[in-house]
Amino acid sequence: MTLLDADFRTAMLDYTALSDLIGERFYSQKPPQNPTYPLVTYGLVIGVPEQSINDTVAATNQHYWMDVWDTDEEAMKAAAVQVVNAFVQITGSAFTLGSRRVLAVRDLYDPDTFLFHRRIDATVNTW
Repeated sequence: MTLLDADFRTAMLDYTALSDLIGERFYSQKPPQNPTYPLVTYGLVIGVPEQSINDTVAATNQHYWMDVWDTDEEAMKAAAVQVVNAFVQITGSAFTLGSRRVLAVRDLYDPDTFLFHRRIDATVNTW
């Protein structure tokens, strides 16, 4: 029913165009120290039970954020396009997916680290 963290990561990295760009660099919450770029960090904002029958959750709506990071703005944007493409096609055997929607995309720059990043907010329904 719930799209588990490991399932989400695996499903995203199964998209070849994304994994070709970032390898295995798809990290929950934060990257390791001194990482290689580009990379993606992600997290669950909220997972809300949508429906329940006899106290059994039948569907959930999960809201994720994904940040694409790189020192090069164009490389970051190219990786971000593949993150969106991967998200809208994710599948997996541990869950059944309903709709997948990208809610917002924003470009940001961190002057302290000299990193460009794109924040992608998206939701997925599972049952």
